[in-house]
Amino acid sequence: MEGYVESSACGILAGMFLSAMILGVCVSPPPAETATGSLLRHVTASQLRHFQPSNVNYGLFPPLAGRVQKRSRNEAYAERARAAFSEWLHSLPERLLTRRS
Repeated sequence: MEGYVESSACGILAGMFLSAMILGVCVSPPPAETATGSLLRHVTASQLRHFQPSNVNYGLFPPLAGRVQKRSRNEAYAERARAAFSEWLHSLPERLLTRRS
């Protein structure tokens, strides 16, 4: 992957997955409809032989359902990502989100 934001996002996910493993809780990856989920899918599901680092781009996201006018497409991707991320965030175990001293 390329870019500071992309690298930071993957580092945060790695830390979260490690914390989940230490706490013994299951955490599903973020949905592919989100930027972090699409990056994670790109990194983990790409064929090693043909892997190319990438910044976040709409080509990494699953296609939208149905036809969407070009000028509304970015907004449709964003709305879908917000909903998917919110649902994923609420599915995370409370133990993982609780700050401990």
